[in-house]
Amino acid sequence: MLDTVQLVPYQSEWIEAFEQEKNLILNSLDSNILDIQHIGSTSIPGMEAKPIIDILLGLNQSALSPHHITTIEKLDYLYEGQVLSISEHHFFRKGMPRTHHLHVAKFGSAFWQRHILFRDFLRSHPVEAEQYAQLKRDM
Repeated sequence: MLDTVQLVPYQSEWIEAFEQEKNLILNSLDSNILDIQHIGSTSIPGMEAKPIIDILLGLNQSALSPHHITTIEKLDYLYEGQVLSISEHHFFRKGMPRTHHLHVAKFGSAFWQRHILFRDFLRSHPVEAEQYAQLKRDM
């Protein structure tokens, strides 16, 4: 089965979907979690997006233990490994078609900061957010 993705209008339900998944993850993992954030286009109010909730999980170390991987997989995520050889980033996906992406990185790492800064920039700069949305539509 192919996993096709299309842009859809913003849905306020994405916030609730993130909160539900955040609670599920927090209740399943141990105290190595320092923060968990909603990132990606579904975290930008009003923005068209692929209907996939992107979650950034910040740990106190960059290594992901086999226990963490197994625990996350029990939440119906598929571990994709360290995608694109980015050693500080582990990637999981959920659903077919996909409903969630889980990015696991060391809290405060360059990967963490890039994603939080980009999200926050788009949230506070509507003109640039619309330009980004147009770029996605054009692609």
